Amino acid sequence: MKVKIIRCVLFVLTVLFVFSCKNQAEKSQNDKAKFIKDYRGKRIVGYFPARYAASSDYDAGTPYLTHLLLWFYNPDEEYNFYCDEAQEHEVMQLIKKAKHDNCKVFLSIGGGAVHAASKYADRYRYLVRPENHELFARKLVDLAKYYKADGIDLDLEGAMILPGFSEFIALAKEKLSHNKIELSGAFNIYGGKKLTDEAVHSFDFINIMAYNESGL
Repeated sequence: MKVKIIRCVLFVLTVLFVFSCKNQAEKSQNDKAKFIKDYRGKRIVGYFPARYAASSDYDAGTPYLTHLLLWFYNPDEEYNFYCDEAQEHEVMQLIKKAKHDNCKVFLSIGGGAVHAASKYADRYRYLVRPENHELFARKLVDLAKYYKADGIDLDLEGAMILPGFSEFIALAKEKLSHNKIELSGAFNIYGGKKLTDEAVHSFDFINIMAYNESGL
């Protein structure tokens, strides 16, 4: 008799658990549907560090995003782009998950830590020279293809927006587009002023850095 009661209780608990999970799943789907309806036609961008690719927050967020930008990838001694502390397998899994959620993934290069004295500075100075633009663009195409990313995000700031950068952007757009890879940029008010009109119009979209509502 006791065994039957225990089995009955377990059965009831299992049914309640399944019912609860179903309700939560339905609520989540309803919330997502409402969110998408409210923001239909708008670009919703998440800007997250690649080194936390395994975070459950990403899994929860990608269904609500149109674009996920993972930062930061920078050149090694051979000008191949990599991300410090990011686990390649985890990044690959996140990209796969995002694509399943119809969320495009861009890999972002540069970042505020790439200043004139950083270990990457000389590498960017080399890449942005006119004679090395083809190499720079090819390395970005290789980066996107390797991860099966939808786009590349240029986030070079301050002293790293060097002479020749605007000309490089136009070439990068051409090479990336040829491989069906999109191009975005992230600039503050000072960096943006250094770009030519042709460079600005080369981007599929631009993120404006506006910390503390100052645009700086």
